[in-house]
Amino acid sequence: MGLLALGYSVIAKMLGTTTLGWTSLMSSIWITGGILMVSIGLIGEYVGKILTETQQRPRFTIEEEIGTQEAVIRQFDKAV
Repeated sequence: MGLLALGYSVIAKMLGTTTLGWTSLMSSIWITGGILMVSIGLIGEYVGKILTETQQRPRFTIEEEIGTQEAVIRQFDKAV
């Protein structure tokens, strides 16, 4: 968005429809705003990942154990 505003500002400057200093002011505001929005988005992603890690939920759940002694006993009991 900032680059589009920069392009518009430069074209308006070339056409002579702007006042003195307007092009540089608008360009700096839009580009700085874009950089800030990207930075806030990155920080939000980082904080979101930290939140999911601190909730201490297991990354996966074990539905069935295979090959352990308890699993063999359970399978034998189901078969009988």
